[in-house]
Amino acid sequence: MPQGKAGFCAMEPIIHPRFPLESSRLAMAGCVTSCVATSFSWQITANARSIEVPCRLPWAKLFNTKGRSCRVSVVIGQRAPNFGVSEWVQGIPTNFDQEHDHIVLLEVFQVNCPGCFMHAIPEAIQVYHKYADEGVRVIGLATAFEDFELNTVENLRMLAETGEVVGETKRMLAAYGQLAEGSLYRHKIPFPLAMDRLTRMEGEAGQDQIMQIIRPQVPDFESQLPEYRQQIIQRVRDYLKTKEYSAETFEKFGLRGTPSTILVDREGVLRHVSFGQSGHLDGLIRGLLDKD
Repeated sequence: MPQGKAGFCAMEPIIHPRFPLESSRLAMAGCVTSCVATSFSWQITANARSIEVPCRLPWAKLFNTKGRSCRVSVVIGQRAPNFGVSEWVQGIPTNFDQEHDHIVLLEVFQVNCPGCFMHAIPEAIQVYHKYADEGVRVIGLATAFEDFELNTVENLRMLAETGEVVGETKRMLAAYGQLAEGSLYRHKIPFPLAMDRLTRMEGEAGQDQIMQIIRPQVPDFESQLPEYRQQIIQRVRDYLKTKEYSAETFEKFGLRGTPSTILVDREGVLRHVSFGQSGHLDGLIRGLLDKD
């Protein structure tokens, strides 16, 4: 994975074998941050102290996908489907099929995701300012696959209108000295912001729904031992019992967590999907611009 600026390390997996789908606590150098068992994190070292900055990943522990590649439900090199939106809280509503002749960067984040605010959003803001006059559009899309009481459109609107952050984002930014005036995000987000379309999950998941989740994540599932297959099925079933909502864009693009980046070229063709990377967008966008 690429390294971020200022010597930041790329992602290192955090695995809690005995606590799948439960929240854990990490404490480093006197700083404590929440991190679900299925997360990755940036480990940042600055001023002789280390701190874990979690980004969010729902599937890794379920499927033990460390070191594996996972297929997504969309195809790089084909036309990108539109992302789902329930509400715009900032900017003019748009979508991939409306951005003719523009390169579009869609930054997918959660309001309660410290890594999103420490790395992904600042990088997206840099892209917005650097390439605004070259036909590059930046859009922020807040999604939710956990912490549904915090990852809400109300908190997204508060972020857009006042800059106030909540939850683990607020605690981590405060611990790292990146808040202004107590609880305000130090960066003004200048690009359009929208909320992913969430659908409430009702009833117990059927076998077809369970397999729709498993197959993209574990392509060789059918060749696994019966005991392992049953274990995975049960893990997904248990997970779905705790899942309150389904997020359209997150699932349509097969995203692995937040922050995630979706990049579409001027012809509306999907060119890049990534999770938890930092420092890579400038080169990708420059490459698309140079092709014109």
